[in-house]
Amino acid sequence: MNEIPKDWSASFEVDGIGFKASLVPSSWKYRGYKLQLDVEMAGGGGHEIIPSEKPFSDCTVLDAYALITTIKHRLFAGGLSPCPECGETTWNRTVFPSETRDARCERCWMREWRDQWNEEANLERVKQEIHDLDMARKGFTHSLEAWIHTGKDDRRLMQLFLREAVTDKEVAALLKKQGCKLQNDFQVRKLPAAMSFEEAKARADQLNINARAAGLKLDAFSANAAAGSKLEAAKGGEAYRQAKARFETAKHIQHAFNRWYEKVFRVSIQQESETQQGSEPGLKRSILRAIAGDKAADG
Repeated sequence: MNEIPKDWSASFEVDGIGFKASLVPSSWKYRGYKLQLDVEMAGGGGHEIIPSEKPFSDCTVLDAYALITTIKHRLFAGGLSPCPECGETTWNRTVFPSETRDARCERCWMREWRDQWNEEANLERVKQEIHDLDMARKGFTHSLEAWIHTGKDDRRLMQLFLREAVTDKEVAALLKKQGCKLQNDFQVRKLPAAMSFEEAKARADQLNINARAAGLKLDAFSANAAAGSKLEAAKGGEAYRQAKARFETAKHIQHAFNRWYEKVFRVSIQQESETQQGSEPGLKRSILRAIAGDKAADG
């Protein structure tokens, strides 16, 4: 049997556009999997995974070329269409349905995905900062995040909050007591200084300004549209999506910080008193309490 080499690939053209087909590794990695080709459109047009009906173990190079012939027939029969956003040729989703892609080309789809990911990352950073500020007000100065590796494929995440800095050697000793076989998979972060009322108020005011400014930029799409059709066209564009994503993120950040700000400073005097009474000097005591499962040390 003329088996398909793992590094097999083949190139072809349809309507002057270049394509390259190569094996999807799962085809040969897993028993019983069907032959699958990863077909890449030249010029950044994206990839499509095209499966065969035949198990890879029963396939030869001739089967791979037969699958390419089928793909070419589908491409010639309306499988290509212009991207509704930029006009570049891309996969027609009527002919090549996708659970993760819409009618846009890969470049336009990825651009929106990156924008959304960046905005979500900004929000997650603020949520982390709010949690860190909470712990800082309780007297903690550092966060230890470590993966506890207890077996070949078994691991769990451990997070502790400490009142003093910790050395790598001390962390390794702590992880060893936790039964961890790998004592270097950890990160120590210094927490931000606890915010005063004035600092928190200034931050909240700035976030409120940011949210209003983002809202005004989004409103500009409506104000500048002379007709409904033009507005709909504007809403389909990249600039509108970016403005909408930034506004939504700004509102989420504003809401998250304001909730923390209102909660904390309604009881700030009581919390500061509790922190002073409950403070414990020395990293060694923090480590010992953490090992013993003291909830005050692990947050």
